[in-house]
Amino acid sequence: MVKKILALVMTLVIVKKFILPFMTVKRQQVSQNGEGETNGTTTSIKMAHDRELKPEDEEADRRILNINEASEEELLHIPGIGSDLSKKIVHVRTNIGDYNRIEDLLQVTGIGDRKLATIKPYITVT
Repeated sequence: MVKKILALVMTLVIVKKFILPFMTVKRQQVSQNGEGETNGTTTSIKMAHDRELKPEDEEADRRILNINEASEEELLHIPGIGSDLSKKIVHVRTNIGDYNRIEDLLQVTGIGDRKLATIKPYITVT
Protein backbone atom coordinates (compact mmCIF):
# COMPACT_ATOMS: atom_id res chain seq x y z
CA MET A 1 0.00 0.00 0.00
CA VAL A 2 2.79 2.42 0.92
CA LYS A 3 4.57 1.63 -2.35
CA LYS A 4 1.44 2.47 -4.34
CA ILE A 5 1.03 5.79 -2.55
CA LEU A 6 4.68 6.64 -3.05
CA ALA A 7 4.44 5.78 -6.75
CA LEU A 8 1.36 8.00 -7.09
CA VAL A 9 3.06 10.91 -5.34
CA MET A 10 6.14 10.58 -7.55
CA THR A 11 3.94 10.50 -10.67
CA LEU A 12 2.17 13.67 -9.59
CA VAL A 13 5.49 15.42 -8.92
CA ILE A 14 6.79 14.46 -12.35
CA VAL A 15 3.62 15.65 -14.07
CA LYS A 16 3.64 18.96 -12.22
CA LYS A 17 7.34 19.74 -12.71
CA PHE A 18 8.04 18.35 -16.15
CA ILE A 19 4.88 17.81 -18.15
CA LEU A 20 2.52 20.68 -17.27
CA PRO A 21 5.00 23.46 -18.10
CA PHE A 22 5.16 22.20 -21.67
CA MET A 23 1.42 22.01 -22.22
CA THR A 24 0.72 25.13 -24.24
CA VAL A 25 -1.63 26.08 -27.02
CA LYS A 26 -1.15 28.50 -29.87
CA ARG A 27 -3.33 31.60 -29.85
CA GLN A 28 -4.88 32.43 -33.16
CA GLN A 29 -5.74 35.82 -34.49
CA VAL A 30 -8.85 35.76 -36.62
CA SER A 31 -9.00 38.28 -39.43
CA GLN A 32 -12.27 39.92 -40.42
CA ASN A 33 -12.85 37.35 -43.18
CA GLY A 34 -12.73 34.58 -40.55
CA GLU A 35 -9.36 33.06 -41.45
CA GLY A 36 -7.13 32.23 -38.51
CA GLU A 37 -3.46 33.08 -38.36
CA THR A 38 -1.07 31.84 -35.69
CA ASN A 39 0.90 34.75 -34.31
CA GLY A 40 3.43 32.54 -32.56
CA THR A 41 2.44 33.41 -29.00
CA THR A 42 1.43 30.68 -26.61
CA THR A 43 -0.65 30.53 -23.51
CA SER A 44 -0.71 27.87 -20.82
CA ILE A 45 -3.78 25.74 -20.45
CA LYS A 46 -5.51 26.54 -17.19
CA MET A 47 -8.17 24.44 -15.55
CA ALA A 48 -10.90 25.78 -13.31
CA HIS A 49 -14.16 24.10 -12.33
CA ASP A 50 -12.96 21.08 -14.37
CA ARG A 51 -13.17 23.01 -17.62
CA GLU A 52 -10.62 24.50 -19.97
CA LEU A 53 -10.40 28.28 -19.90
CA LYS A 54 -10.24 30.27 -23.08
CA PRO A 55 -7.66 33.12 -23.17
CA GLU A 56 -10.42 35.74 -22.87
CA ASP A 57 -11.74 33.97 -19.74
CA GLU A 58 -8.37 34.28 -17.98
CA GLU A 59 -8.77 38.03 -17.66
CA ALA A 60 -12.26 37.64 -16.23
CA ASP A 61 -10.88 35.29 -13.58
CA ARG A 62 -8.33 37.90 -12.46
CA ARG A 63 -10.79 40.63 -11.51
CA ILE A 64 -11.87 41.03 -7.92
CA LEU A 65 -15.58 40.64 -7.26
CA ASN A 66 -17.59 42.22 -4.47
CA ILE A 67 -19.45 39.26 -3.00
CA ASN A 68 -22.25 41.54 -1.82
CA GLU A 69 -23.04 42.59 -5.39
CA ALA A 70 -21.93 39.65 -7.56
CA SER A 71 -24.54 37.50 -9.26
CA GLU A 72 -24.45 33.71 -9.28
CA GLU A 73 -23.05 33.82 -12.82
CA GLU A 74 -20.29 36.28 -11.89
CA LEU A 75 -19.27 34.13 -8.91
CA LEU A 76 -18.66 31.23 -11.31
CA HIS A 77 -15.60 33.11 -12.62
CA ILE A 78 -13.85 32.61 -9.29
CA PRO A 79 -11.65 29.51 -9.35
CA GLY A 80 -13.03 26.95 -6.93
CA ILE A 81 -16.62 28.19 -7.05
CA GLY A 82 -19.09 26.04 -8.94
CA SER A 83 -22.78 26.56 -9.62
CA ASP A 84 -23.93 24.97 -6.34
CA LEU A 85 -21.58 27.08 -4.24
CA SER A 86 -22.44 30.30 -6.08
CA LYS A 87 -26.13 29.65 -5.41
CA LYS A 88 -25.41 29.06 -1.72
CA ILE A 89 -23.38 32.29 -1.46
CA VAL A 90 -26.20 34.33 -2.97
CA HIS A 91 -28.82 32.47 -0.89
CA VAL A 92 -27.02 33.22 2.40
CA ARG A 93 -26.53 36.86 1.35
CA THR A 94 -30.22 37.19 0.49
CA ASN A 95 -31.52 35.52 3.65
CA ILE A 96 -29.04 36.71 6.29
CA GLY A 97 -27.87 40.00 4.79
CA ASP A 98 -24.71 41.39 3.25
CA TYR A 99 -21.34 40.01 4.22
CA ASN A 100 -19.41 42.39 6.50
CA ARG A 101 -16.06 40.73 5.95
CA ILE A 102 -14.67 37.98 3.72
CA GLU A 103 -14.52 35.53 6.64
CA ASP A 104 -18.34 35.68 6.84
CA LEU A 105 -18.32 33.29 3.87
CA LEU A 106 -17.53 30.54 6.38
CA GLN A 107 -21.29 30.62 7.16
CA VAL A 108 -21.91 29.14 3.70
CA THR A 109 -22.15 25.35 3.68
CA GLY A 110 -19.27 24.05 1.54
CA ILE A 111 -16.84 26.85 2.36
CA GLY A 112 -14.20 26.00 4.91
CA ASP A 113 -10.81 27.47 5.71
CA ARG A 114 -9.12 25.87 2.68
CA LYS A 115 -11.79 26.98 0.19
CA LEU A 116 -11.79 30.48 1.69
CA ALA A 117 -8.01 30.70 1.29
CA THR A 118 -8.39 29.67 -2.37
CA ILE A 119 -11.04 32.24 -3.27
CA LYS A 120 -9.89 35.11 -1.03
CA PRO A 121 -7.58 36.73 -3.66
CA TYR A 122 -10.54 37.04 -6.04
CA ILE A 123 -13.11 38.65 -3.75
CA THR A 124 -13.74 41.74 -1.69
CA VAL A 125 -16.49 43.04 0.59
CA THR A 126 -17.70 46.63 0.54
